[in-house]
Amino acid sequence: MEKFDIQADQRLIARLVRAGTQGNAIRALLELLTNSDDSYRRLEEKKAQHEGLIEILYRKEGSCGLFTVRDFAEGMSHDDISAAFRKYGAATSGLKDGKSVTGFFGTGAKNALAGMTDGRICSFKDDSFTNLRIYLEGDSLKGELDDPKPATEEMRRQHGILKNGTAAYFRADPDKGQKVPRFDTVHPALVEHWRLRKIMTNPSRTVLLIDVDEKKKKRRLRYSVPKGQERVNEQFWVSCENYGEFPIRLSISRAEKELRQEGDDRQGGLLIIDDYELFWICPCSSTIANRWLPAFSARSHSADSGTFWQLRNLFSMKKGRG
Repeated sequence: MEKFDIQADQRLIARLVRAGTQGNAIRALLELLTNSDDSYRRLEEKKAQHEGLIEILYRKEGSCGLFTVRDFAEGMSHDDISAAFRKYGAATSGLKDGKSVTGFFGTGAKNALAGMTDGRICSFKDDSFTNLRIYLEGDSLKGELDDPKPATEEMRRQHGILKNGTAAYFRADPDKGQKVPRFDTVHPALVEHWRLRKIMTNPSRTVLLIDVDEKKKKRRLRYSVPKGQERVNEQFWVSCENYGEFPIRLSISRAEKELRQEGDDRQGGLLIIDDYELFWICPCSSTIANRWLPAFSARSHSADSGTFWQLRNLFSMKKGRG
């Protein structure tokens, strides 16, 4: 019997890249913001000081939109970028090593940059500068990595990074079927996106949206949790085979007004946060209100053991995904 690895065809990778952003600048920004946040998280695990600043630069050029996501975190060396981008879908963000990151870097940044136009990464690490261009050529995902260069003051001024940090650039071109959002729509689209909920409420992060053409248009992106009355606040443990036991804190609130229950900007539902900051919203407010709230409000799990075990299984499945 012969045992072998099944290789992915380039056409499949190209299809996944296009599906990742679907020509949507907001989706691309989402992935790049997540990667910047991951870089700060790695610094935090090393107890390194940082400002936690992430800047989103917006500029119009004709009918196109030019976007930059810039952080001032750890930066990437030539070897770092080469290792991160040479393989599609590899565990490169640190998630595999147990670091508190979201782990989307294996595909996220590649999808974001190659799925749009003129995608590239420019990074400063210590005294070195590295530039990578990533793009689709037909049905093949391509990368062009320049040799590392000494980081000059002119380079740093050009990219707006005085120490370590990374800037990711892309263009949204409507002639290529890519969507160009207005500046005023970028703000709510990012602030209210459920996958950015933790970043947008983190006091250690400052996310700024800047209109390069109008310097006065600078907005801090911050999510405000809807006001409501907490109805459930419980702590318990769940067991998961081969993973041990995990502490769970469950908080359920009833909002003062009707919340959106659908779409990426939905406010209602069940938001699950694990140690790696991965989120999942369950748009099941009626289920929570009609079945789980009465069971927990009674302060007796045995009164509705079926409901309680459904909840335990929900968290166990989340943890068991690896």
